[in-house]
Amino acid sequence: MGAGGDLPLLLALAALAAADSVAWAAVGVPELGGLAAAQAGLDLATGLVVSDPGPRAAQVLAVLLESVPVVLVGASVRVPERAVRRLRAVMRRSGAVLLAAGRWPGADVQLRVAPVGWAGVGRGHGLLRGRRVTV
Repeated sequence: MGAGGDLPLLLALAALAAADSVAWAAVGVPELGGLAAAQAGLDLATGLVVSDPGPRAAQVLAVLLESVPVVLVGASVRVPERAVRRLRAVMRRSGAVLLAAGRWPGADVQLRVAPVGWAGVGRGHGLLRGRRVTV
């Protein structure tokens, strides 16, 4: 599933998929912070972060998808089309879910986010409490 480059949406989807303390991993998402992940509902005790998978991203993803039920992939991670087919086979076998921050070749679902507005900001003052979007 592709989350259209929206990190909060990606984290919300991951939290739903990783409910009940299921293990999760994030690959190539250097902007991911522990506080944001925890506030989205991800259990930090069951998470694994690979900031930069380097040129072997496909191999890193394959290993994780064999053993971790929920894997997030950053928008900058590039995987050749042939490797994507192999990763789909690994997911079918393991039952793992791959959630991509950007477009992912052959994704079953591609989501897009359109901003609607912010909540909590007064007339020139206040704190941002939330964001409204259309998915």
